[in-house]
Amino acid sequence: MSLSPSFVKNYEIKISKSGHKVPVVNDVHLHSIYDPIKEAETFIQKTVKENDQQNFLVFGLGFGYHIEALRKALIERKKTPHIVIIEPNAKVAYDCIELGLINQDDCYLSINQSADEVYNNKDLTRFLLKKPQVITHSSSFNLYSDYFKTLLGYESPTSLEHMARQIHSPTLKEYINDLSLTNTSFSDAITSLSASRSLNAELDFLMLALNELTLKSDQLTNG
Repeated sequence: MSLSPSFVKNYEIKISKSGHKVPVVNDVHLHSIYDPIKEAETFIQKTVKENDQQNFLVFGLGFGYHIEALRKALIERKKTPHIVIIEPNAKVAYDCIELGLINQDDCYLSINQSADEVYNNKDLTRFLLKKPQVITHSSSFNLYSDYFKTLLGYESPTSLEHMARQIHSPTLKEYINDLSLTNTSFSDAITSLSASRSLNAELDFLMLALNELTLKSDQLTNG
C-alpha cells in the first residue's frame, strides 16, 4: 500500500520561531514549531547508541532535520553514514529536497513506495541484511501509521507467478512458469516435486534445496 493522494487533506509550510521551515500535514507539525534543529539534535542524542553502527533505517523524513543531526553525529564519531529513509508523502519529500534540507550523498530515499516495491528493491533488501538500527520519526510515524504498519507487517507473496517476475535467468524463469501451470504456490510445487518418482535433474534439486534453506531460515528467524 502506498499513500493515497486523498490522505492529505491540507499541507502547508510554516516558519518556526528559530526561522526554520516546518511542514504541516493534516494540521500535524512534523517538527518543532519553536526550534526543529535543537529538537532533532536532542532526539538523535537520546536515540543513537554509542557503538560501531553506521547503518540506519529511518521511518519518516519530514524536512530531514533529524537526518542531518544523525549524519552530523556519525561524522563526529568518524563513522561513514549509510542511511535509508522511508517517506510516504512525496510532496513533503520533494519539497525537502528542493529546499536543500537534506544531503543525499549518503542517504537513500524511498518515496511513497508500496511494500512490494520496497521489498523487491534488491539494494534495499541487501541493506536490511546488515541489520541497521531502526529510527522512528514519531510525528511522521503516527501520521502515516497505516502505511508503516503495512510495511512492517509485509509478507512476501508465495505464488510461482510472483517468483517468476523476480528471476532474471531465462532458463529458470521458463522452469518456474512451467511449474505454475499445475501449481499456484512455491509450497505446492515442492509438494508435487517431492511426490514425484523421477526428479528432472538440476533444477528440481535446486528447488528442493531452496525449500530446505527457506525452512532453516524460518527456524532461525522464529527462534
